[in-house]
Amino acid sequence: MLKRTGTAEDFDAKKLQHSLQQAGCDIEVAEEIAVMAPRDSAVSIHDYVTDQLIQRGYPTQAIKYKSYRSGFTSNALRVLKQRYFLHDDTGKPTETPHEMFGRVAVCMAMPILGGIEPPNMIHGFEITPFHTIPYRGKQWKKKGDLDSFSETVQQYHNIMMDRRFMPNSPALMNAGTPLGQLSACFVLHIPDNLPGIMDTVKNTALIFQSGGGVGINYSSLRPEGARVGSTASAASGPISFMRFVDGVSDIIKQGGRRRAANMGILDAHHKDIMKFIMAKHGQALTNFNISVGTDAKFWDDVQNGESDANNILDQIAASAHRSAEPGVIFFDNINKHNVLEKARGEPLRSTNPCWGGETKVLTKDGPVSFRDLALGPSQVQVVTREEDGSLSYRTMENPGITAQNVEVVCLVLCSEQTGECTALRCTPTHSVYVIRDAQLEKIEVQNLTPGMSVASLYKDDDIWEQTMGVSVKHNEIQEIQLEGTGHPTPGILPMNLVARKGKKKKEKKRSEGFMTSEGITPGVQTEKGGLFGKLFRKNHTVLGIIRLGKTDVYNGLVHQTHNYFVQCGEDDYILSGNCGEQALPKRVMQFGFYKSGNVC
Repeated sequence: MLKRTGTAEDFDAKKLQHSLQQAGCDIEVAEEIAVMAPRDSAVSIHDYVTDQLIQRGYPTQAIKYKSYRSGFTSNALRVLKQRYFLHDDTGKPTETPHEMFGRVAVCMAMPILGGIEPPNMIHGFEITPFHTIPYRGKQWKKKGDLDSFSETVQQYHNIMMDRRFMPNSPALMNAGTPLGQLSACFVLHIPDNLPGIMDTVKNTALIFQSGGGVGINYSSLRPEGARVGSTASAASGPISFMRFVDGVSDIIKQGGRRRAANMGILDAHHKDIMKFIMAKHGQALTNFNISVGTDAKFWDDVQNGESDANNILDQIAASAHRSAEPGVIFFDNINKHNVLEKARGEPLRSTNPCWGGETKVLTKDGPVSFRDLALGPSQVQVVTREEDGSLSYRTMENPGITAQNVEVVCLVLCSEQTGECTALRCTPTHSVYVIRDAQLEKIEVQNLTPGMSVASLYKDDDIWEQTMGVSVKHNEIQEIQLEGTGHPTPGILPMNLVARKGKKKKEKKRSEGFMTSEGITPGVQTEKGGLFGKLFRKNHTVLGIIRLGKTDVYNGLVHQTHNYFVQCGEDDYILSGNCGEQALPKRVMQFGFYKSGNVC
């Protein structure tokens, strides 16, 4: 018997009989159907059993059997049939959950083929040209691997069948189809002119048709009653155009399978904000969620008792209590975390702030390179600095490659303690901490200037032993070999920097530190300047920055503290920011959260 996975096994009538009994069939009926069932494939057996149960007057058992065999409840199967399965010309579903997930798995694994010709079948799943639609025009840099492709298809299929992972709705609907649109969320800009508005509405309709949802900030539209010079008339205002989009949403379902979804935003300073807040009272804008966009100035005005701001906030609260709308968006917070904030009119930050793979992170087990961390578990304990200045262990999540073949620079530092030079590779937008006026300040590497002092930790600092409770070992410094493919600016610094060998220092006795399995410990306040002054009493001075070529870069995420230490010499480290404050938070990834006009 051929299984759905493409493998073969002996037919077992007892196993089929057990499935029928689990679905509620009498023993006699279950045994009779099991004995008479075909033996060629799991698909034909499934179809035969379902037809027999319906013909014998057991429709409920037929539904339960299909649910039992697939692992899905009858309600789940009903939703899958209505919204996600492919259908024939008569509207009849042509897929099972197994086949749907196979279709999706093949499409998602296609990049592993790297442009080589795919087979016609894989694990019993048909491969069609439609599976390659999302990747048309892609220039593959790595040679494909058919064995890895086969393994990935199987793994991806299995985690979906087990409901351990589920892609978004457009992926389930469109993977392996002529549409091939796999994204769920889009942000569109709407200009303050009629041709531009109509273009936005047209694009919105096309996105709905393909199964996506749309977020638009309508703040660019002039308020209701404002003069329109070209026609010497009055503008209808943003709410009227939201109703227009809502009407289009009623007509065009998302992918023809579900209601369209909109996120409408209006900034708190817009003159029509009060009308916007109450726009969903009654049965209006039924295809919209709406949110008021706020910034730091708005909340400062609220705190300072400014009447307009407080009236807006009161109205938001009253309306939300009545109808759960509108929400509030904190644009200052979003843009604080948004690496694409300057995309319009200013240089685009094309990568997350990251380090070269050879950069070593100070972990609980000592310094380990990002390249090695990427090969290990998804979580690792690293040394971090707490708000009170103490050192602790916290979890770094998902250390690994964050971008491939991106521009990097060489940060050249000199130890204020040993006089040794060190070179580190990172992206220009990566952040480190510097000391200014006895205060810590986070600054991007590209904005560092010679002479700046980068916050550092030395293993012979008392604070190290007192806080971490580890022994101190000093080894001779080896040559620092940079792997960049580019070239330094002529006449500034060579590519290979040889650090001076420091003297071996006597190993200090291990101290009983304050580090616990929980990680966080109180700060050690033992000298003037407190822990801050003690921890960063000797630092690294910036000598310069060299532009290198392109390489793969790495990072990891440390929650709460958003920092960790990277090795910068023999037994000393600099304090680095991590991608937790730079990467996009999960809530920001949802459509509608970006102020329209930003690249998202």
